[in-house]
Amino acid sequence: MEYPNEYTNDFPEDNPRPRRWPRIVLIVLCVVLALALILLVLVTIVIGKLNLINHETKGTLSSKDIENLYSTDPPDPSFTGNVITGTVPWSTGPQETIFDGEEYVTIMLVGQDRRWNETVSRSDAMVLLTFNKNTGVIYMTSFLRDTYVQIPGYKDNRINAAYALGGMSLLEETVELNFGVPIDGTISVDFFRFPEIIDMLGGLDLTLTQDEADYLNRRGNWGLGPDVCDWTLTAGVNHMTGEQCLAFSRLRDIGTDTERVNRQHKVLMAMMDKVKDLPLREVVGLMDQFLPMVTTNMTNKQLLSHAYSLFPMLSDSEIRTQRIPKWGDYEPVRINGMAVLLPNLEAIRKQLIDTLAYDIYATNAIT
Repeated sequence: MEYPNEYTNDFPEDNPRPRRWPRIVLIVLCVVLALALILLVLVTIVIGKLNLINHETKGTLSSKDIENLYSTDPPDPSFTGNVITGTVPWSTGPQETIFDGEEYVTIMLVGQDRRWNETVSRSDAMVLLTFNKNTGVIYMTSFLRDTYVQIPGYKDNRINAAYALGGMSLLEETVELNFGVPIDGTISVDFFRFPEIIDMLGGLDLTLTQDEADYLNRRGNWGLGPDVCDWTLTAGVNHMTGEQCLAFSRLRDIGTDTERVNRQHKVLMAMMDKVKDLPLREVVGLMDQFLPMVTTNMTNKQLLSHAYSLFPMLSDSEIRTQRIPKWGDYEPVRINGMAVLLPNLEAIRKQLIDTLAYDIYATNAIT
């Protein structure tokens, strides 16, 4: 009597046995496809809650609005630095692109400095998130607001004026023109909605100095005026609400603008660390509430593509921070009556290559 060969699935013709593996594989593939389609639909619905910019209906600034963006600062008798009148003689022209490829995703986060009665707002906080898929490193690069730059189509001004003059697209063009970093898209949040996002996460644990705690307890509610705050923050670790985190991020009366950027880094790092530890179900729920507060110039297709490529690396990624320009790479000057920071573009470009694009340049040097 012949027996079937268990390795070839050959059976005698008088005792045939059906082959089940192709059917099982087909069922598994159908289930996987169905789950993938369900996930795609859910992600599409969630992303659909974002406020997408319609560039065809973009408004223009009045001559008065533009004049206000180029207004002079009060005289400072104690200032002993260089005073420049007219056009800055830039030592270098537009920067070549530092990197451009599928292994990098760059997204600019903008916090709008808008008051209740304002229609035009500067970008009060500008943080460039750079996702390096090769190394798994996420860089948070903050740009100091008073950095004096070339703005395409306009006279030179502070970098935060680019957002007011031309929105997300002009800010992106300005960053690439001056620093050589292309930006894949921008996400903007009004500071008036920022506390709601923090409260959705259940607040954040942040470490304060005694001076910071005293100042926030005295004048924390910046939007409500002095003498209305009943906070009892202390030096050390505090569990802070959204309003408290906002006041901490905007605090500019203690230390320099660099220290203010460091405070913003602390808040963003705490937010990212908290989200990374949440289960997927809670993350989706938070996004459902958070995304209506956000405006972006990216399309649904771009958002889906970035989400697909970046989500797997978030849990194991290393987050690093830096600022542009760093100490020593700028000169405090007064240009046409404005107190600004004149950057050393070549030094900043080298810093960005050494941090954001190190692996590409190191590989090219070896080959």
